[in-house]
Amino acid sequence: MNTFVPMRRRLLLVDDHPVVRQGLALLINQKPDLIVCGEAANVEEGLAAAHALHPDLAVSTSHSVAKMD
Repeated sequence: MNTFVPMRRRLLLVDDHPVVRQGLALLINQKPDLIVCGEAANVEEGLAAAHALHPDLAVSTSHSVAKMD
C-alpha cells in the first residue's frame, strides 16, 4: 500500500516579539503541509537563519523589516 505524504514547506518566522513568533509557530505547525524551521527576532538574525536553514519561505513583520538600515 502506497501512502502519500505531502511535502512540508519550511518557514522561517521573523518578528521582534517572541510571543508572536510562538503563536504563529503553533498555528503554522498544525498545518500538514507547513512547518516552522526557525525563528529570528530581527532582520539580521533572520538573514543568518535563512542562510543556515534554507527555508522555503520567510514571514516577517513590517516592524522587523523597518529596523534594517
